[in-house]
Amino acid sequence: MKNEFYRKKHVSFFKRCLGILPEQYEDETSNMMAFVYFCLTGVDLLKELENIYTKNDINDFRRWIYSHAFETEAYFGFRGSVIYENTGLYDPPDLSATTFAILSLITLGDNLTNINRKKVMRYVIKCQREDGSFAQCLDMSLQKPFGESDTRICMLATMVRSLLKWDGTKGMDIDVNKLYEYVNSLKTYDGGFGMDKFGESHSGLTFCALCTLYFVNKLDSDNFSDTVDFLVHRQVCYNKYRARELSENEYADEDDNGGFNGRPNKYADTCYAFWCVGSLKLLGKEKLVDFSALQNFLLNQTQNDLLGGFTKTNMEEDTPDPVHSMLAIAALSIMKFSGLDGLNPGFVISEKAFNHWKSIKFDD
Repeated sequence: MKNEFYRKKHVSFFKRCLGILPEQYEDETSNMMAFVYFCLTGVDLLKELENIYTKNDINDFRRWIYSHAFETEAYFGFRGSVIYENTGLYDPPDLSATTFAILSLITLGDNLTNINRKKVMRYVIKCQREDGSFAQCLDMSLQKPFGESDTRICMLATMVRSLLKWDGTKGMDIDVNKLYEYVNSLKTYDGGFGMDKFGESHSGLTFCALCTLYFVNKLDSDNFSDTVDFLVHRQVCYNKYRARELSENEYADEDDNGGFNGRPNKYADTCYAFWCVGSLKLLGKEKLVDFSALQNFLLNQTQNDLLGGFTKTNMEEDTPDPVHSMLAIAALSIMKFSGLDGLNPGFVISEKAFNHWKSIKFDD
């Protein structure tokens, strides 16, 4: 086991992706804001943001992000890209792009003075459905929530609320009680959270559920012992006592040892290292993880020693991408890996960026 961390190559990888995306992601135009967030956060966790970008570069990033802002008399938000004319009918702002934009601006040291937080919150509130869940965006012509609902969107809505330091004292707010009931309805028999009621539990959705409850101050770690059990058992370990499983389960791979999967009997996947360890961090139980085994998996199985970055799995055909690369580094940060900044597990930004956010004051 080499356990070598290719720091300079990771920095170059993120910088390259911020300039020109890898070919396989060139058709992800609508998700451009997300890629910017993952790359900027990755560089920031590596403590290299101010070293590889000038003040002019950082201002250019800010201008690019604000060019995706959408504002009407009632609403303010961000779009993932600018494809259509700025009418909002065919390309409205959405909660994911708005979240990624605000997080990226904070990482870039912006004070968010150009964001009308009252209009943002009006949009967020309008996206909440009767059952307490949230839609990704509004149908601007019908003024109704549009799109799927699950814990991912709930997390985005409550994250925006927290990022804007909104406490409902201005007479308008989301319905926290209905949201709480909705999220709890998605908890499954094994302690994880699923896509819908009675659905299969999934560690990524579990992280989003826990984050949602955390942002509305309803995450009592004492009530989630079954969730902790579910998350801890996502760490893969095929030893002599599980030899039969290795021979009979097509998803069993001894090289996955130390990694995490999203569901029982699945391959390990780089991103689940963060979804699981980040969840346990929110619950104050991250020390239950075998950090040494996880580090070995990330550094020796999915880290790319040629291009930098991390791949989804250890399959030969996999290539590194910004999402899995940043989440791998975020997981290593939680493990206090040398040379990385600390991580705020809720907002998933560096401690430096989190401290800047704490200093932001809103006048409205």
